[in-house]
Amino acid sequence: MEGWKAFCAEHLLTTDVMDLRKQAKERFSRCRIYPGSIQRKDGCCLFMTWDSGRKVLVLYGSGDIANRFSGSETMIDGISAKVCPLTAENCEILRKEFPFTAPVSHKGRGITIGLGDRLGLASPAHLRLIRNKDTFPVLAQQSIRELNLTGRTYQDVLNAASWAVFQEGYTKGFGADGDHLKTPEDGDGPGLRLHNDHPGLLRTYKQPGSDL
Repeated sequence: MEGWKAFCAEHLLTTDVMDLRKQAKERFSRCRIYPGSIQRKDGCCLFMTWDSGRKVLVLYGSGDIANRFSGSETMIDGISAKVCPLTAENCEILRKEFPFTAPVSHKGRGITIGLGDRLGLASPAHLRLIRNKDTFPVLAQQSIRELNLTGRTYQDVLNAASWAVFQEGYTKGFGADGDHLKTPEDGDGPGLRLHNDHPGLLRTYKQPGSDL
């Protein structure tokens, strides 16, 4: 037994979360579990790791929360583990189960910084840089032009930010900004329909011919 499965077998359900994070950090090269992602809920231990060459969410244990996520199940020393791909559907559930992974309003924040992870890969590093700063990060920040260039959607941008926040265990709040929309239709995409549910998702509409 290797990697995250070996880590699970070592009393993952009974060890204190902070101790687990410490162990995962010390053994990251072998278990590939992101320390900050280790959480407990409803009798399950959740974490993000690498499996078969892809980053996944694992729910170890048979709590009710495991039934809400989609994935493949396996057994480790008689205990169920569900390996879940980082899909949009699973990300929606993640935001409901762990509200800190959903964007919030920047109102009242003294300092905000737009980070704009263009490819959906850099937000974990951004979070590590500002974790101990008195700064509110706007992680999901893209213009319609950038989305067209990269072939992404606002839903992709928001989901990447949510997974990054969970991976790093960042609970101080983050914002989302879909800016420079050129037509009203640009604001009606799947990602921006989240606006009413997530007050942290801002929208900036660019009037045709304006200099914004």
